[in-house]
Amino acid sequence: MDGKALHESKFLECDFSAKSISKTDFWKSFMCSSVFDYCIINECDFRNTELQYTVFENARISNTDFSNVKFENIDFDGAMFEETVLTGAEFKNIINMDDATIKSINIGTVDDPDIIFGDEAKAWIYKK
Repeated sequence: MDGKALHESKFLECDFSAKSISKTDFWKSFMCSSVFDYCIINECDFRNTELQYTVFENARISNTDFSNVKFENIDFDGAMFEETVLTGAEFKNIINMDDATIKSINIGTVDDPDIIFGDEAKAWIYKK
C-alpha cells in the first residue's frame, strides 16, 4: 500500500496487519476498530485523523506525521516510534504505552523539528 491517496476516508474494522504502508496519505480520515499489528508505517500522512479503538501492536512507525491526530482507546503494545511528528496530538485512554519503544518523536514541525528521545518522549505523550 505505497503512495496511495486515502485522505478524508472512513476505515471501520480494517486489518492492515503485517503490511508495509509507505508514503500513504490518510489526512483527515476516520479510523475505528482497525488493526495495524506488525505493520511497518513509513513516511505516511495521518494529519488531522481521528483514531479510535485501534491496535498498533508491534507496529514500526517512522518518519510519519501524526500532527493534530486524536488518539482514543489505542493499543500501542510493542509499537516503535522513530522520527514521528506528534505536534498537537491528543491522547485519551491509551493502552500499553509502557510497552512501546519511543526512539524519537518530533514535537515541532516537519520544517522546524524539535526532536525528543526515549523516556522524555514517553513522558511528553503521557502529559498530552
